[in-house]
Amino acid sequence: MTETKDDRHQLSDRERAILASVVELYLERGEPVASRHVAEQHGERWSSATVRNVFAELEAGGWLAQPHPSAGRVPTIEALRMYVGQLPLPTALSNADEEQLQRTLAGAEGSELLARACQFLSSFSRRIGVVAVAPLTDPMLKHVRFLRLSERRVLAILITDDEQIRERAVRLPEDYGQEELDQVARYLNSAFSGWKFERIRRELLRRVSEDRAAYDRLLQRVLVLYHTGVLQLQDAGQVFVEGTSYLVPLLEDHQRLAEILGALAAKEKVLALVSGICEQLNEDGSAQSQLRIQVGLESLPDFALVAAPYCTPDHLHGAVAILSPARMEYERAAGAVWRVREIFSQVIRDN
Repeated sequence: MTETKDDRHQLSDRERAILASVVELYLERGEPVASRHVAEQHGERWSSATVRNVFAELEAGGWLAQPHPSAGRVPTIEALRMYVGQLPLPTALSNADEEQLQRTLAGAEGSELLARACQFLSSFSRRIGVVAVAPLTDPMLKHVRFLRLSERRVLAILITDDEQIRERAVRLPEDYGQEELDQVARYLNSAFSGWKFERIRRELLRRVSEDRAAYDRLLQRVLVLYHTGVLQLQDAGQVFVEGTSYLVPLLEDHQRLAEILGALAAKEKVLALVSGICEQLNEDGSAQSQLRIQVGLESLPDFALVAAPYCTPDHLHGAVAILSPARMEYERAAGAVWRVREIFSQVIRDN
């Protein structure tokens, strides 16, 4: 069993109270917390000297850190994790914030809806808003159609079992007439409707391997189309990121800022980060009702992520999140993420 900090150092009620005060004051003010400020917050229940002694104990236990000898204390990532683990369920947005959200999303559909929601999360939190669309993972084919665009160029229109439509244009090694393309579509719809795409791939290869000399011209056409990628739904998903400019006044280390901005520019990494957390919620068995607050990320150890999946009962569509340096207004961020997630899930159900 993994040893936790509570195993190594069981906190007393006084230590917990003082640690909570340090966390709250740090999140509010963004600077090291002095012992006198904690004493004042508790109505001089404990003297500054007593608080300093507790500070030393908490620092030894890995809960507090001192940036330099003359400074107060700041909570460690472990302390922030304990703090967010005790937060109440997400609270509703204020009337003013709800009205702002509704104005931001009014009239938007599809990708525009995602982009506007991302903008709201960013402006609301003054941090980084993230909206991710989950990659399409091995769906089932419901219907396929091919359209000849020009010489050697074909558009594939694929409808999957969850009613998602994907279009993919490719250039072929030889020219096909529309009648030939229609024959291929009829063959696929007849033989493979309801099959997963990976299973279709395996079956096509099996049919060819049975007797390569015997497979007919129609199957040749199918294989050519397959190998040019029109039947490969390796969808990388989508990700919208807004608000990286908010990091500039928060991070004094310019090299660190450049590294983080570079990481966020690689949107596939952000997508993997958010999708990975929401996949963990799926594995917990109740993704439809959970919100995840993770402090200290593998790729960004001094950052935190507030994320929630938006989905229908049987399908994960994506996630909404706020990404921030570890100092953030967690309760407020959780309320905004949760509300946007509710709206997205309702839109999906209505459609």
